[in-house]
Amino acid sequence: MEFPYSVVAITGGTGSFGHAMTAHLLATYPYVRIRVISRGEHRQAAMQAYFPQEKRLSFLIGDVRDFQRMQLAFQGVDLVCHSAALKRIEVAEYNPYEAVMTNVIGTWNVLQAAIDTGVHQVITISSDKAVKSQTLYGNTKAVAEALTTQSNHYAGVATRYATVRWGNVASSQGSVIPIWQAYAVQQKPLPLTHHGMTRFFFSMSDAVRLVCFVAAQQSRGGLFIPHLPAFHVTDLARAVLALPEYASLREGKEIITVGLRGAEKLAEDLATDDELARAYWYAPSEQVPCMYLVPPAIQHWETPVVGTGWQPPPVPCLTGTVAGSPGPLVAYNSAAWQWRLSVDDLRQRLGQLGKDA
Repeated sequence: MEFPYSVVAITGGTGSFGHAMTAHLLATYPYVRIRVISRGEHRQAAMQAYFPQEKRLSFLIGDVRDFQRMQLAFQGVDLVCHSAALKRIEVAEYNPYEAVMTNVIGTWNVLQAAIDTGVHQVITISSDKAVKSQTLYGNTKAVAEALTTQSNHYAGVATRYATVRWGNVASSQGSVIPIWQAYAVQQKPLPLTHHGMTRFFFSMSDAVRLVCFVAAQQSRGGLFIPHLPAFHVTDLARAVLALPEYASLREGKEIITVGLRGAEKLAEDLATDDELARAYWYAPSEQVPCMYLVPPAIQHWETPVVGTGWQPPPVPCLTGTVAGSPGPLVAYNSAAWQWRLSVDDLRQRLGQLGKDA
């Protein structure tokens, strides 16, 4: 896939997505230079050691809450991947002001600094927690999505904005898979919050490919949501225990129930019914995950400038019409979703995660 940008900045760049995106760009596009922007010097040092003597990679200490720092960091940048956020639900609930300042005001700073510095495109990374939110974190991500979409109104033809939304990424920092794998290595039973919990499965390699597709299409406006399989979290625990290296844990009590935490949901939604009813279905290639594209509610942003309206990917990418037709609309909810992974499916995907890493 052709990649149209030569200088890429990644906010929150030392996180799981930033690390994976950096590795992919460095390995695939020899002309791309990358700026990793984050607050922590120790994590930057660790990432720098992972990419020793990589002259196309630079590290900038900076906080998205600092508008002037974003202006300086974006000088000469073509593409900004905005993944910086306070992501832990309980941290946001206990520190609501900090969550708003980082996830909302920080996003606004990134979007506006991109206009000021002539960045060609900004892609904001959102979360399924923004859908039917019951938490402050989810609310802040919903606001970040709205800010990103409507920034097209203010940017004219210079800068274009799009959003990608996905759920928890398998094996990302703080996700359940590496935690359970560590428990299994220590011969400890796996803690499960609720036997009825369901989620969507999404790999980091697919996350990177999705963002690269949105960047390659230079999309203006729109919300991109990957088409994903769902699974029972209990089956995921069984898949972890079924891996050969954890065979000794198969005797005795292997899984314990610890109860739901705070506002944790039994099932997650990746789109509302209204979004899905007006979304388009895309299947670009075997290298890019299938996805839904939700057009903005306001598509032309009341501007007389030609070319500033909503711009979907080229028509040849479209393999169907509106996703909700023909046939009845099925809620994009992990409990109701028919594409469901079995224990064997999950075990195979867990093995593939190691190969992708």
